[in-house]
Amino acid sequence: MTDWRNVLNDDPIPWLLEPDNPSVRYFTRRDLLDRPEDDTEVAAAKAAIMTSPPASDILAAQRPDGSWQAEERAYNPMYKSTVWQVVSLDELAADGEDERVRCGVERVFATMQAEDGSFPALGRVYHGIVLCMEGNVLRALLGLGYGADPRTQGAMAFLLRTVEEKGFTCRYNGDKPCAWGAVKVLRALARVPPAERAPEIEKGVFQMS
Repeated sequence: MTDWRNVLNDDPIPWLLEPDNPSVRYFTRRDLLDRPEDDTEVAAAKAAIMTSPPASDILAAQRPDGSWQAEERAYNPMYKSTVWQVVSLDELAADGEDERVRCGVERVFATMQAEDGSFPALGRVYHGIVLCMEGNVLRALLGLGYGADPRTQGAMAFLLRTVEEKGFTCRYNGDKPCAWGAVKVLRALARVPPAERAPEIEKGVFQMS
């Protein structure tokens, strides 16, 4: 047993490797058991994600134009619009090379991204820049393989500028620093490989300390 399991009452690995959730199996083998991506069992779990619920259910509901809702505006309807499905697929470790996933990502770029690189919230509930949502989108783009895309780089540059100028303040938190926003931004920046992190990224992380 590895050290982290010695402090537990029982070993959770067999439970985490049960067949009903391939995403959990994939993360367990990769992150807890330190298996490489080309490991046979890691690759098998990764492949199963796309044909198993909930990823398969999400993809089955996708419309021909890449969207998930006939009437949607940015993040609305909450948790049902296209951007939320893309974020969910990333959290499940869906295959970013899958044409359906790519179609959804392109839909998000085309309908949501502003000229300054941001993904502003539009609609009755939220409007303007909401860091937690910006962080969610950037993390998904990085996770789905769009890190080198100029549009993703624009989103990252916008987020870093915003944090440098305003910190993690949020209008929906009384213009005070928001823990939700900070965590979502940091989760996104953590996906940039250390060797590729520009000084601006390190500075953005420093803002949290």
